[in-house]
Amino acid sequence: MDFSFMNIITDKVAAVLEPQGYKRQKVDNSDREYAALFTGESNAYMVMYNAKKQLVALKVCGMDSDGPDNSWKSMNTWIFDPEKDDNKEASSIGNDFADALSVNKPKISGKGKKKNSDDGNADPRFFCKRMVNVFPELKEEIWEEEDGYDPFRGVTFAQKHIVPKVNELLKNGNKQSISKLAGILNAQYIAGDLNTRSIITIVVLNGIKPELDSKIEGELSDVLGKAWGFAKKYRTKKVKPEKVKKVNNKFAEKLGQ
Repeated sequence: MDFSFMNIITDKVAAVLEPQGYKRQKVDNSDREYAALFTGESNAYMVMYNAKKQLVALKVCGMDSDGPDNSWKSMNTWIFDPEKDDNKEASSIGNDFADALSVNKPKISGKGKKKNSDDGNADPRFFCKRMVNVFPELKEEIWEEEDGYDPFRGVTFAQKHIVPKVNELLKNGNKQSISKLAGILNAQYIAGDLNTRSIITIVVLNGIKPELDSKIEGELSDVLGKAWGFAKKYRTKKVKPEKVKKVNNKFAEKLGQ
């Protein structure tokens, strides 16, 4: 199989990782699977393509004395069909992976090191801006929110502007668009701070109409899928909007639980 499109994606990932000291390792690829491995001092990244599933994935794991510990976690996933998609789509995927790496620098621990589960630092504003990649019309709505309120009301904005669009996409969208949405949710759940993770599970995913759950469940990472499973018990409870001009830390802590 011709994996030239993966060179486009991998080169964009390398442009972010190599200046940070990551080295690309030689990997034996088959004609149905492709992988590019980058190793650093404390973690490793892999860009993978599965021809059978037509899935491109960016993954991360920790490093131990023998190399990658192989406890891979998905950061982002996209659908790519070589018969329908072109280099422009590959470039878009590469840019998305590079963007995720630039913001999300997970402290994946090796042996003897403790990983802090709250290492993510991307805030709700950043999360909402990432969703523009799926819903371009959000750009003007974000500008209006930024002009009218301080701080940015992540919960209110997600309820009003993101949740209806997600439901519409799941109802009428194609598989590739849904996969793109799931990829952003997966990446931002890892990259996000406590508020962002809560918005993704309690507001966005719980805001999906139950009959549409199956459209996205299989696209979510194991980490996010498990988190949403715990969050579903709050599905029937109303989430209160933030107070304008004041950050409601207690609310964020409650959602994080």
